[in-house]
Amino acid sequence: MNNASKTANEIASAWTILVETSEIASHSGEGGYGSSETKSKYYPATPEQVIFENDKAIGFRAFDHDFLFSSWEKPYHQNIDSWYDDEMDYRVFSDTYLIPLVYDTDDLCANAEVLDRVSYTVRQNITSVFIRGNVTTLGDECFERCPKITDVVLEEGVTSIGKRAFAECSNLISVVLPASLSDIGKNAFAACPSLKSITVADGSPYYYIKNGHLYDRRTQEYVVYI
Repeated sequence: MNNASKTANEIASAWTILVETSEIASHSGEGGYGSSETKSKYYPATPEQVIFENDKAIGFRAFDHDFLFSSWEKPYHQNIDSWYDDEMDYRVFSDTYLIPLVYDTDDLCANAEVLDRVSYTVRQNITSVFIRGNVTTLGDECFERCPKITDVVLEEGVTSIGKRAFAECSNLISVVLPASLSDIGKNAFAACPSLKSITVADGSPYYYIKNGHLYDRRTQEYVVYI
């Protein structure tokens, strides 16, 4: 499925907005600032914020209007902004990020063949992973330690999963693998205690399922033991 068949609502529902504000208490007349504290807040994206180009979701108009924010923590359209609020007596620096909840390479990196390690902020928030067939390789530790991931789907065309690519995903329950997959790196699914189901597409010359476990046809050794 590509973006042309998705509605703005479907795409927006797979994203959230992360706002990080550093609040620095001012010391009037002392020429300096006190300690700062960074806070993170998450807000859902809306369909109106989706930016399309050639039927691809290329970004979001995250802060075109003043939704969900009080006056002293309102981020503008710039990535980083700062201002002074007399009433709150704070200078607030705000960084804004667009975070996918569903990591779908069709939305995020349609032209990439190799997917490298995903950023820490993204890994902490995504709940599902869909790797489309144009991506052939998942790099080492690509989705390692993603605490919220519950399901992973790799489409036909993916050929390689790197070492520890999904290791320590504590809530991962289900994995679907394509027949094209020929290489699974060491400990790719290590320490995934919630994993209950792993399936391989019919006709795979490389892997098969026996008693719920994943085996390599070439060595007859198990790769993932559930």
